[in-house]
Parts: sequence; C-alpha cells; structure tokens
Amino acid sequence: MRPARTLMLVADAGRARAYLALGHTVSAIDGFALDEEVPPSREIGDDRPGRAGESVGPTRHAYEPRTDPHREVKRRFAETIAARLQALAASVPFDRLPLIAPPAMLSDLRTALGDELKKRVHVEIDKDLTKLPEAELITRLGTIAAGET
Repeated sequence: MRPARTLMLVADAGRARAYLALGHTVSAIDGFALDEEVPPSREIGDDRPGRAGESVGPTRHAYEPRTDPHREVKRRFAETIAARLQALAASVPFDRLPLIAPPAMLSDLRTALGDELKKRVHVEIDKDLTKLPEAELITRLGTIAAGET
C-alpha cells in the first residue's frame, strides 16, 4: 500500500505556501509561494467617508462603508490562493488537502475553493504557522500529515 500523498496549504492574510507530504517526508512545492502586501484600511479607502444631511435641521452624518476594504483585499487573496491550488491540483496528484490558516482565512478559503478541492479537504487547522522557521514548520507539517495534528 502506497503512503497517502498530502498536499498541505499554510496561509495567512498575506502569505501562502504549499507543501507535499509522503508519510512523514514533507517538501515545499517550488513556485507556489505567494506573498501579498496588505496595507492598513486607512491606506486603501477614501480619505473621508461621504456625508449626509438630515431632512430636518442642520445635523449631518458620515456614511459607513458597505464593506471593509481591508477585508476585501484578504478575500481576493484567498481567491488567488484557491485558483493557484486548482492549477496545482491538475499537475500534482494528491489524496488529501489539509488547510492550515487563521480562522478568517479558513472561512475565505472555504468560500473560494472549488467543489473538487473541497472534497479533498480532510482537516482544517485554525493556526497561523506562516511565521515559523522553515525547519520547525516542516516538522509540524510532518506530524499533521501523519494524522497526529
């Protein structure tokens, strides 16, 4: 029986890496590293929100934006990750797909992933491991791939 081939995604709001695990042996997938600069909300939106006046009296109110522009940047990054994973799935055979990301990014990835990739997701781990040193990350991913989470 051959060991399970596990494609592992480690992501946060501004960076994503993919790894392939065969048993306890984990290696980074070349060319998959994604980095996105996520500027603060104040640098993304307008200078000041629009204003509205009351129909009676001199009172004015600022409009609240319908969406948080900072959050939209993160959602688009999740869509980019999902598209790259879809392309990778066409060229790299794998059985399982653990997603390791903070809770908000996991939610965005769930929304962005296609049906075929969603079927292969077997575990979601809500941790930010993107800032770990590479050697420590590889060790942690080896235990996750072996099912020891």
